[in-house]
Amino acid sequence: MNVDLLKDKIRNCGLKCTATRLAVLEYLVTVHRPVSTQEIIQNLKETAINEVTIYRILESFVEKKLITPVDHWNRHRLYEAHMEKSCQVNHAHFSCQQCETVLCIEENTLQISTIPLPPGFQLKQVRLQIEGICPNCIK
Repeated sequence: MNVDLLKDKIRNCGLKCTATRLAVLEYLVTVHRPVSTQEIIQNLKETAINEVTIYRILESFVEKKLITPVDHWNRHRLYEAHMEKSCQVNHAHFSCQQCETVLCIEENTLQISTIPLPPGFQLKQVRLQIEGICPNCIK
């Protein structure tokens, strides 16, 4: 995604577009899968961003609905950003039980958003996590 578009996304949700915020959002958009705070810190260590600042940025992005938290089965919170037009918002995640990698399943073959609800209920978000073993761990 274009850096100028990311800057606009940050500004449009009422936040000042700092280099730090932009670096965090750009990383999340680039990896295009749920990642932990520690992974973000590790991959942005060259930028010398304070760990506390990264935690605060993630909290503010979630509050402004710029990114989505994903609760992992091992109780770690992950974060994802789906900003491309082709991205599915309500999608499943596959979690490897051995290496703990989490991937998005955006094909939406399960038609998650069409789950019938009782009359009067409104769907806001669907969280479906599929667990198994990834091809790298099977080898």
